[in-house]
Amino acid sequence: MQKRRRKCAGGIFVAAMAGLLLILTGCDEYGGAAFREERSEQVSVEAVSPMLLDADSSNGHVSIIGDEAATGVTVVATLRATGDSEQEAEDRLGRIIYLVERQSDRVRILYEADAQDDDVRRHASVDFDITVPTVCDVIADTSNGAITLEATTGTADLETSNGAIDVYGVFGDLLLDTSNGRIDVSHVEGAIDADTSNGEIWIHRTLGPVIADTSNGSIRFEGTLVGRDNSLTTGNGSVTLAIAEDASISIDASTTIGSISSRLPLDGDTEGRDWTATLNAPADVAVRLKTTNGSIRIEAI
Repeated sequence: MQKRRRKCAGGIFVAAMAGLLLILTGCDEYGGAAFREERSEQVSVEAVSPMLLDADSSNGHVSIIGDEAATGVTVVATLRATGDSEQEAEDRLGRIIYLVERQSDRVRILYEADAQDDDVRRHASVDFDITVPTVCDVIADTSNGAITLEATTGTADLETSNGAIDVYGVFGDLLLDTSNGRIDVSHVEGAIDADTSNGEIWIHRTLGPVIADTSNGSIRFEGTLVGRDNSLTTGNGSVTLAIAEDASISIDASTTIGSISSRLPLDGDTEGRDWTATLNAPADVAVRLKTTNGSIRIEAI
């Protein structure tokens, strides 16, 4: 699975309205605006199995949860707009456009800031909360918002900026990319490629190969690694590797400013700031641990 860098364009925009919820506040909450309007709309789309969910948004979060009982996709879109008056905020809310449609085995959800008129774009946002069948490949892309994925079987390519990525209970390969946000992955079976800047990476109770890279933040891995192409790399932060005591693995660890320590009985070169060692040789699994400004810890689960 390769990294995508794309923003969808074109298409016919629809906004099916149901279950309207209007909220008015008198506080100066967003960009100096005194009034805020919010409305939730639910859209349901039939889907085939297996299917691809393609969600593309901006200035809002995307949450995707698998449901064994689901036969289609249910989207709850939460639209928000601000204004200097109630009428101005409500008018902007009514002019937000987004898309929910099915194309063969693909369900597409789209909110583009550039597709809105300038006035709406500056004062509006959309969150998507999506329920899908559990067997589902996922592509999700947003900005200035978090992405959450839970309880699906299939590959996932998740990308945001200025937002966190959380993944729980997924069977399938993951490609995760954010900036100015943390990445938290738990109970996953499959290959993980996680990349962020200015954020921590936490990977818990996983099985599969892992590549984790951040520029400013700590990395902690706890689980079972597979293969020889594993790495945990940060520029400024600590690196912690927690593995089973009976795991058979070779470890290449290095730090520029910091120390390396292990609570496991490693054989090899374990002096100074560059270690090359093995736990329970011979090892068919390998991992590289690297930081510039930070310590490295190797410990038992």
